[in-house]
Amino acid sequence: MNSSISFIEAVEECIQILDGAFKVDVSGSVPTEMTIRSAIVSLPPGEIGIVNRIEIIGPEGEIEYQCNNIRVSNGTDLIRECGGPAVLRAGETTYRAEGSEFEPHPDVTFCISLDTYEGV
Repeated sequence: MNSSISFIEAVEECIQILDGAFKVDVSGSVPTEMTIRSAIVSLPPGEIGIVNRIEIIGPEGEIEYQCNNIRVSNGTDLIRECGGPAVLRAGETTYRAEGSEFEPHPDVTFCISLDTYEGV
């Protein structure tokens, strides 16, 4: 695990969707307890797809947040679609996500912008 990068930087790094699918497994440091209130998807206009799985795994190996099968387009808020904020404990944290069925262009850039609150 790479503790030199923050969890926010790891998640907000844009990824390339290839052949209509993606898979992400990145780690980063959560400096203090943090609540993610929104996670806004950025895709080219007209692009749609499915985020099949999101998992955030905390410093003790526990799943702190999980969501499955969300249809997304530009501007989708993953936190809202998954039913509420993600509360993360301080420490090395892993973000895993998989997506598929991105169309009409199977090779596009996918980004997430997080809105967080640090502290209790």
